[in-house]
Amino acid sequence: MDTEEPQEEAMSLLDHLRELRDRLFRAVLALVVGTVVGFLLAEPALRAVAERVPGQKFFVINPTEGLTNYFMISVTIGAALAMPMILYQIIAFIMPGLLPRERRWLLIGLPMASLLFILGMAFSWFLFLPNAIDFCRICFPACFRRNTGSMKPCHSSPTSFSGWASLLRCRSSSSCLRS
Repeated sequence: MDTEEPQEEAMSLLDHLRELRDRLFRAVLALVVGTVVGFLLAEPALRAVAERVPGQKFFVINPTEGLTNYFMISVTIGAALAMPMILYQIIAFIMPGLLPRERRWLLIGLPMASLLFILGMAFSWFLFLPNAIDFCRICFPACFRRNTGSMKPCHSSPTSFSGWASLLRCRSSSSCLRS
């Protein structure tokens, strides 16, 4: 058992709530700023995903789908960009209540958590996304037809296996992309 006490002076419940409010505000502000940057990066990200499936274009089936997908990508990029600030706000809020030994473990684990976050994003982009597109191409071949003919919806949900792959919509045609 560790008998060390936190070194900070005690705060009242109202002081804790004020600090929590301020830190949540900063985290949400970071998310908003990240999302604004995400709006600027959403179109290049969509182009990069579209390049992974040659001969395909993005189609929208209902009136709000294009805007919804654009917002979803922008918020996802914004969350990834804002994650360091959000993590800092969480740590800055809990750090005064930690014992020195717990602080040391947190400071050791923080770089590892950041590294794993970056590795997870790289894994998703370079390994998961191409395999998810191939999987969807095999399971939903009607969604990966050439861009000729009339448009028809795919039989997959927008929240299915991969959010990126579900953005692809299909057209009916006799020639199908085969790999």
